[in-house]
Amino acid sequence: MPQNTAAPVANVVRQAQQQHMRGNIRQAEQLYRQVLASDPRNPEAIAGLGLVAAQAGNLPAARELLKKALSLQPENPDNLVNLAKVDIGLNQPAEAERALLDALKRRKRDAAAWNMLGWCQQRQGRLTEAVDSFRQAVRIKGDLPEALNNLGTALMLLGDNAEAAKILARCVSLAPKAAQAHMNLGSVYAALDKEADAIKHGKRATELAPQAAEAWFNLGRSYHTFDHADQAIAAYGKAVELAPQAAQFMNNLAQVLESALRSDEALAWAEKAAAMAPDVSEWSENLVRGYLVRGRLDDAKATAEAFLARHPDTLGMRLLLGDLAIREGRFEDAKAAFSALLEEDGSRARALRGLARADKVKAGDPLLDRMADVAAREDIPVEDRVELYFALGKANDDVGDVDTAFHFYAQGNALKNRGCRYDPAKMEDHIDGLIETFTADFLAERADWGDPSERPTFIVGLPRSGTTLVEQILSSHPQVAGGDELPDFNQIERLLKRRVGYPRGMATAPRAAVTDFAPGYLAHLERIDPDAVRVTDKLPGNALRLGLIALMFPQARVVHCRRDPVDTSLSIYFQNFGGAHEYGYDLASIGHFHRQVDRLMAHWKSVVPTPVLDVDYEAVVADHEGQGRRMIQHLGLDWDDAMAAFYANKRVVNTASVWQVRQPIYKGSVERWRKYEAHIGPLLDALGMTR
Repeated sequence: MPQNTAAPVANVVRQAQQQHMRGNIRQAEQLYRQVLASDPRNPEAIAGLGLVAAQAGNLPAARELLKKALSLQPENPDNLVNLAKVDIGLNQPAEAERALLDALKRRKRDAAAWNMLGWCQQRQGRLTEAVDSFRQAVRIKGDLPEALNNLGTALMLLGDNAEAAKILARCVSLAPKAAQAHMNLGSVYAALDKEADAIKHGKRATELAPQAAEAWFNLGRSYHTFDHADQAIAAYGKAVELAPQAAQFMNNLAQVLESALRSDEALAWAEKAAAMAPDVSEWSENLVRGYLVRGRLDDAKATAEAFLARHPDTLGMRLLLGDLAIREGRFEDAKAAFSALLEEDGSRARALRGLARADKVKAGDPLLDRMADVAAREDIPVEDRVELYFALGKANDDVGDVDTAFHFYAQGNALKNRGCRYDPAKMEDHIDGLIETFTADFLAERADWGDPSERPTFIVGLPRSGTTLVEQILSSHPQVAGGDELPDFNQIERLLKRRVGYPRGMATAPRAAVTDFAPGYLAHLERIDPDAVRVTDKLPGNALRLGLIALMFPQARVVHCRRDPVDTSLSIYFQNFGGAHEYGYDLASIGHFHRQVDRLMAHWKSVVPTPVLDVDYEAVVADHEGQGRRMIQHLGLDWDDAMAAFYANKRVVNTASVWQVRQPIYKGSVERWRKYEAHIGPLLDALGMTR
């Protein structure tokens, strides 16, 4: 009579599985092999050996064993789920997804399988489907932390930060020691502008996982978002220490160092990021911009050209080279660069804009219709449409079609203004605070705080008031270097707001709160030109900081640029600024801001010891040599004939006036507003002008 071996084999399989569940992997493996010695096609033993191989890190072998088990037992959902786990480990999300879908046909209420399916879909870029799968996992098992964390993260990536915060907070309450969930919750709170919560959970993630570089990086981002520069530098630095090959970590460290005015360190890290990932365009493009800001044109060009030699089709870098040509005044080169980009794809908004910036557009130029056609397309990003509306405004102004030009300018401004939050009452309160704080007595009591250097020269005024033209004339003098719009005092103001409550908090601020910044600023000027007697800083917004400037550099010179208020305001309205000009996209807001700056300038002139020279744009246009002599005398230097041919100055120009300052004196902007008078009623009213 034949011996029945089925029962003994089943018993050994159960023993093997029990040992496996207890973590006794070696014993389990021996028992699985014992089963296969007598039953080579036993699917449970083959699948068990597949799991053993997976736990040992041998994923290819695990995959083969699990597939063999499935060929013998195709209806087993456990084997399908385990195969999916192995495929995920092999970075094969599409293969894993197929296995999971098969498993879920057989076992629909498997929360872990739905969670893994969502991960596979997200990894393949199908974020909406992933959210649906994660939701299904949570419906089945509401206390599954992994699914909650994944759902919250996917919602955050979709921009639904409010719901993401609720889901991730629930995850943290269920798994308070899950570092990843704390990290993600900190990120979403940062996106919701909840500073305390963002930093709290970001710090908790680093406490739970102190060796996790990503946790430190995310904490650094939260600190960076809320202007805690020192803490952001420390957190990013820790991330780089733990992950010394991570170029993104280095790039963010460079950015926050720049904001903390540690420019040399910032550039060094930007260079390291680009070197660490030489084929990632973002880091090399950031480095090129860093070189441009510092006036290192040769380095900027060499970096861009070296990258393009390896990756000739990189759009961002090719656009940067075109922009660099404009800044250097090589307009024909710029037009050639942008035209080549448009031959490949006529819908490239930045290339169309660049072509419009590189020269005056003439009537009948097909560029007008090309830009209008692209701007009318519904599939282009809003920011590209904004760029094209402003470019179309400029181009139609060039050809003298005033009504069409204003139509496009108004459309561009309306779109841009959606994201702006100019608050007239808040601006008035800020100006009041400056006037109340920086009195003549306040400055006199702190007269010994300042650095005696006479090198800093500040060119201030409203944007579009002639600051670029004035700097171009002054920097044509061999002893004057043009620094362009330096970010230093903007950053200093931000740091003082956080540290002492600027401006009103300056009344009780310690001396070091101001004097600690002077050496860094002077070092910046030294880097621009170590031989220059004067170095200009033409950031227009420094008009709001002359009290602070007087505290730091009482011997500095200030040139205050003035221009017809309507011409100035209209020119602001016609410019798509890259930085923070919240007031700049609404006619009434521009007029209000203009009057507030005028009010503050009147105060500064009555209290600051720093010499201030008013220079009217119209006077410069009428007699640039005479005004140049006034200005250079104000700087304590003798006239040089090179100043008469300022338009031949080859320095880089980064502002919207780049074309005009490359020409002999430009008179077309005087009383330009008269052409647009029918369209600018709100501006005239805000400026208090009768109509």
